[in-house]
Amino acid sequence: MAQELRRVGCEPIERVGGTYGVMAELRVQPAGRFVALHAGVTARALAAARKIGFGDGQLQTLPPQGGGEDFAYYCQKAPGAFVYLGAANEQKACSFPHHHPKFNIDEDALAWGAALHA
Repeated sequence: MAQELRRVGCEPIERVGGTYGVMAELRVQPAGRFVALHAGVTARALAAARKIGFGDGQLQTLPPQGGGEDFAYYCQKAPGAFVYLGAANEQKACSFPHHHPKFNIDEDALAWGAALHA
């Protein structure tokens, strides 16, 4: 994970600095743990999603990602899987990212999330 963080974070900053003839450096301080997902639980979550009607074109597994997440501490005690539930819907103007002033969620997606976790 540290190598990936360096590749996507530090190296671009250093290249931009070099372009302008200045030294640029990014120092990253660990702020917590990474979420370590468990393959067996992830497989069960994918199977449950398929069972309630999600198609393979709607499901994906993502590579490890950085960022602070308290869920990482739960996964130290019990196996877990992190699920992102898409709730974008352009017809309802629900397509802006989190933290955008126009962010909105298509609440119809919440029923799918509840079914997945039931």
